[in-house]
Amino acid sequence: LNKTDGFVFPFGLALRNGFVYVSDFKNNDISVYTENMRFIKKIKLTNLSAKPFGITNLTVDNSGNIYFIDSGNNSIVKVDDNGSELCRIDNFKTGIFKRLQDIKWDNGLVYALDSGSDKILKFDETGNKLGEFSIDGALTVSPSSLNIYDNSIFITDSNEDNETNVIAVYDKETGKKQGILYDIDKRRTIGNIIRREIDGK
Repeated sequence: LNKTDGFVFPFGLALRNGFVYVSDFKNNDISVYTENMRFIKKIKLTNLSAKPFGITNLTVDNSGNIYFIDSGNNSIVKVDDNGSELCRIDNFKTGIFKRLQDIKWDNGLVYALDSGSDKILKFDETGNKLGEFSIDGALTVSPSSLNIYDNSIFITDSNEDNETNVIAVYDKETGKKQGILYDIDKRRTIGNIIRREIDGK
């Protein structure tokens, strides 16, 4: 990668319609590549209602609109493929988030993992809250990522200090816990094992 298409602090990654999207936590921008990692463009997030402070995870819908977590403002922002803001779920106004961790778009809905409240919140594409359900905080001490496959939501927890290292599975519609995958080998983390299989769906 050269200086034009490189990153300072790559953080989030999303795949959609044959393109790879990478957020840069420090530069607060998003780079777009083909699946063969040929650079397409860099999306500068300058046309926003509030300056972003640390872009973490992101997700993309089928129209190419991007939803990202602005960690400094603890908010979700939706932009088009040129970086212009389309809507914002502003935590300073709503107060519904404690600590946003991950976000996924799936079939017209946006799912957000809030590790501060041990909840998964569901929104439509314009930012209207449609519902929420709690996850087992005793099971996932530090939930770190959210993935969706068919009708299930997978939450990973790779807290080495607490030796949790689990993937908890919940029903996407009801929030009912469906199962648990443990890492038997406590010397390693499971982190994003499942991400490679699911994000490319």
